[in-house]
Amino acid sequence: MINMKLHKIQLRDPYIYADKKDNRYYLYGSIKDRHRQFCFYVYTSTNLEDWDEGRIIFSRSDSFWGVTHFWAPELHYIDGEYYLFATFMGANGYNRSQILKSNTPDGTFVPYGEPLTPLNTAALDATYFEFGGKRYSVYCHEWKDVGDGQMCLLELDDDLRPLSHSEILFRASDAPWVVNASDKEICLVTDGPFIVKHNETLFMLWSSLPEGVWTDFFTGDIYDVPKNGKKLTLMRKKESIPVLVKAGGIIPLSGDKGNSVANPQKMDVLVYNGEGEYDLYEDLLTEEKEGQAITHFKTYTIEDNNIFKQILTIRTAGDDGVIPENRELTVRFKNISEGEITVYKDGKLMTIEEVLTDCAAVRVNHERNAEIRIEVLYKKLSALDYLQERARKVLLGVEGDNIKKSMTYEMIKKATSIAEYVLVVDNSEVSLAAKKKLKEVL
Repeated sequence: MINMKLHKIQLRDPYIYADKKDNRYYLYGSIKDRHRQFCFYVYTSTNLEDWDEGRIIFSRSDSFWGVTHFWAPELHYIDGEYYLFATFMGANGYNRSQILKSNTPDGTFVPYGEPLTPLNTAALDATYFEFGGKRYSVYCHEWKDVGDGQMCLLELDDDLRPLSHSEILFRASDAPWVVNASDKEICLVTDGPFIVKHNETLFMLWSSLPEGVWTDFFTGDIYDVPKNGKKLTLMRKKESIPVLVKAGGIIPLSGDKGNSVANPQKMDVLVYNGEGEYDLYEDLLTEEKEGQAITHFKTYTIEDNNIFKQILTIRTAGDDGVIPENRELTVRFKNISEGEITVYKDGKLMTIEEVLTDCAAVRVNHERNAEIRIEVLYKKLSALDYLQERARKVLLGVEGDNIKKSMTYEMIKKATSIAEYVLVVDNSEVSLAAKKKLKEVL
């Protein structure tokens, strides 16, 4: 078995299935084979970090109707068999969802029956769920057909075939946060539905393009989507697919090493400027005890004469023993390069440990039922200030003579306009590759 680290795997539309029968994880996705044809691939792992070499589980044959766009494979275990719900494009140019079947999660899959979604309808991303003793599928009717994208429901029989025509659950425009993704036509997108059941209530996760400020999770680049919509074209290398975080986003991550199922002793909390709230649910289930705790995060911005304060409050409530005592939180304010940090615990000023990183960050201990309040005082960067900050990070990351890079940065800091910035880069002595990256941040 060849061990591959997760960050080395390149897949489109990844989906992870945890199989309780053999205690393994299966990672499905879409790639192109050595003949540059789309196919579905699977990798297996026992710890979500180390994966095998993977294998093709479905590729196109002459008898199959789908010719390209092998998208969004999603595995479901139903009646002792494994079913892959996926999307393909036919020769007529329409996407449709189709079920594939295998008797093992990493076996060769074959088409199961006819396509699930209607003929000559642009439909994709079908998912599956059960509720009230019945079987259902939800899929997207694309904006390409209807302008205002739809989310449609199909009731299925025991053989996973539609019992009747689909019904519209809602349209993209029903969500107040969705904006038009094109300035030339109506393009209100519905995409990627997934159903989650909690306390006998169904919740749907889905995506579209909302207005607001977005930060690239990996590069820190910021994009502003206006109310009337905007199509964003992001130029990135294939191994660095952009992931965008909305203003006010709060992302808690485990800071513990390995892949323990225990609630983490250490956590990283990423905060993005703006207003937002997030509830983190953690469970404890052992032979001796069970319980639940909820940590509520809330962040917002206060402005006074171009001086800004980003505030984050954290409070946990719930059963004893669910979260570790004195949990260590490293809070990173990703849109603030530097600022004055103050921390309060239950209203009392705390001694803090600032963290050396590329953004304002602090490390604190958090106890159940104690409220933590973190304030970061900072000055908002102008467009030129932001450009200079991005240039600093570029120069730190590229290879080359450190003296030449330092001299270039000193000249960039003195630039008083974007045109002057470009002139400084053109006349600098750094490498051509560095100059290219310095211009890409524009």
